[in-house]
Amino acid sequence: MSLYTADPDQYMSNSEETQFTWVPIHLEAARKLLEFRDRSGELVELLQRMHDEELKALPIMDKDAAGNEFPLEAIDPFTFLANFNRGVTDTNRRALWDFLKREWNLESPLPDSFPGLPLANLQNSWLMPFLPKRDKDHIPLLWQFYGHILDASPETLDTELMDRCLGKLKVGMAFLTMGMFWARPDVWVAADGKNVEFAKIRGIGDKPASASAYRDWCKAVLEATDGDVLSFSKEAHLWAIEEKGGKPEKETLAAPFDAIFENEQQASLALDYFQKVILHLQDGEPQKSSQLNTTIPGWRHINLNYVKWPALSFGYPEFGQWQVIFSKERIESLLAVLPDVAHTEFQNNPFAHCFLTTEQLANETVWKIYLGALDDLKAFFENQKSSYNRFHNRFLYEAIMDPESRSRLLFEGLPSQAGHDKASDSTRPLWVIAPGEGGGLWSEWFESRTASVGWNDIGDLTGLEDIDAFREAVAGSYPDAGAAKVGRMLHDFALGMEPGDIIVVKEGTRAVLGWGVISSDYHYESKSNPYHNVRDVSWQCNERVELPESIRLPNKTLTGYRDIAANRALLDALESIYDFSGESERTAVEASEYSRDDALRDLFVAPELL
Repeated sequence: MSLYTADPDQYMSNSEETQFTWVPIHLEAARKLLEFRDRSGELVELLQRMHDEELKALPIMDKDAAGNEFPLEAIDPFTFLANFNRGVTDTNRRALWDFLKREWNLESPLPDSFPGLPLANLQNSWLMPFLPKRDKDHIPLLWQFYGHILDASPETLDTELMDRCLGKLKVGMAFLTMGMFWARPDVWVAADGKNVEFAKIRGIGDKPASASAYRDWCKAVLEATDGDVLSFSKEAHLWAIEEKGGKPEKETLAAPFDAIFENEQQASLALDYFQKVILHLQDGEPQKSSQLNTTIPGWRHINLNYVKWPALSFGYPEFGQWQVIFSKERIESLLAVLPDVAHTEFQNNPFAHCFLTTEQLANETVWKIYLGALDDLKAFFENQKSSYNRFHNRFLYEAIMDPESRSRLLFEGLPSQAGHDKASDSTRPLWVIAPGEGGGLWSEWFESRTASVGWNDIGDLTGLEDIDAFREAVAGSYPDAGAAKVGRMLHDFALGMEPGDIIVVKEGTRAVLGWGVISSDYHYESKSNPYHNVRDVSWQCNERVELPESIRLPNKTLTGYRDIAANRALLDALESIYDFSGESERTAVEASEYSRDDALRDLFVAPELL
C-alpha cells in the first residue's frame, strides 16, 4: 500500500477526521492553479484585487535595475501559494482564502485553523528575484516543476528538474519544498528548519542539500510516519516551540517591552501601527529597505527612523504617547482637526513632530493626514540611504512584521544582537568574492586583513551615488569592459556591502578558500597594489575546501546573497564547511563601532533620542 494518496478527492473526504481543515482547499486550489501556467499575469491581477480590498496579500511590485517599481508581469505558482501561507493572523489568512474561493468558485470549505502548515517568511515571500537578476526561464521552470510535483511521488521525482530550480536565485530547499507541501500535503514533506531538526531527533538524516538527497529524506520521513505527513509537520512545529521555549505562563512582558507598554494588548496595537507605517513607506514591501531602521533608544521607547528622521515613535516624550512626523504641507490640516496638539517648531527644517495619544492617531482624518506626511518624507529623501542602519534592531523589526514571532519576543525579550548567529539570519547578507585571477591575492588579503577590487583608472568611487553613476564611470574609463556588469560589481563593493556582512573567498566555481566579516566602509588606497578599492575584513578562517558536486559558485568577481533563506542550498553547503557563528559576530560588532559624534552628524534628531 502506498504511504500517501495520489487522489486529492479521497484525501479531502478524510480531512475532517484528521482535523486538518486547511487541506481540502489547498488541494483544490493547487489543481486550479495549474490552469494559469501560461497566463500567470492574471494571478498578479488577482493579487492586486486583494490589495484593493485591503487584504494582507503579498507584494506584487517588481523593480528594474534603477530601483523603479512596476507591477509584476508574471508570477510562479509557489510564490502565489505563499500568499496564503505567510506569517499573518489566521483571520487574515481565512480572508485571503475566502477571496480566492469566491473568485475561483472553489467548493472546499474555508479552513477553521492551520495546524502543521509551514509559513513563508513575511519579509521574503517570493521564489524569484527582481527582474534584473531573474533569468528568462526562471518562472517557466518553476511552473514546469510545479506541474510535475502535482502528480509525482518521491519515487518518480525528477531530481534533475528540481536541481535546476534550486540553482535559481531565491529558490532554496526549504522554500521550494514548503511550496511542494502546500500543493500536495499528502505527498511531500517540507524540508524547513523545524521539520529537518525534528526528523533528526527521530534518527532521519541531516538536512538535504540536493534534489536526490531530498528524495531520500522525504521517503525516510514517510516511512517513519506511515505516511502521516500532516501530523509529523504539526508535531515538529509544537516541538520547536517547546524546544525554543514557548510563551511563559506568566503574563509579564519582558525587557524592554515591560518599560514601554502596559500589557500585551497595548504592545500589539502599537506594533500594528508600526507595521502599517513600514508597509506604507516601503510600498507594501515587508523586507526592510536601506532607508529605514527600527531602534530602542535607551530601551525606553521605540523609534521607526526613515533616513534621518524618526517617522514614528512610541513612548516618547511620555509613557504611552506617540511622536509623529508631519511636514509643513500637512501641519495646517492637522491643526484644523486637533487645534491644541503639541508639536515642535519647524524652524529651518522641512519636518516637525507632533505628540498624539493613541486615540488621536486612530482618528481616520488624522491618520490620512499622517500618511500624506509620510509621502512627503519619502519624496524628500528619495533614493537616499540611511547612514544609521547599524543601529537597527532586527529583532524589534521581526516583532513588528512577524505576528508569529511577536508574542514570543514580547514575553522572552529581545535577544542580544551581538550573541545571535546572524549567518543563519535571512536578513544578513553574504558575499562571495574572487581574490584576483587564480586566487593569487588570497594570502596577501588574509595577512593584511583586507579585500580589494580593481578598475583603478576610475579612481576613488566615494563620490558615486547610484548604479547609473558607476556604469557611466566604467564606460568612461573602460569603454570595452561591459559597463553594466562591472558597474554593478563596483557599486556593490563600494555601497552594497556593510560592516558585519559575511564575505566568503572563492577559487573558481568549485572551491572556497576562507571567510571573514567586513569591518569597514569602502575606502580608496592609491598605494594598495594591485587594486586600489579596498574593504577591511576580519578574516576568520584560511582553509581551502572543495564544494559538493551539486553546488556551483557564480563565475563572477563579486556576488551578493542578500537573502540567505532564498539561497538555502548554498548556505547549507557553506555552513557545513565553515562555522559562521560565535567569534565572528563579536568581531564584526567591535569592528563596526564608531563615535557618538559620527552617529549624530547630519541627523535631524536630538542626541538623546538616538
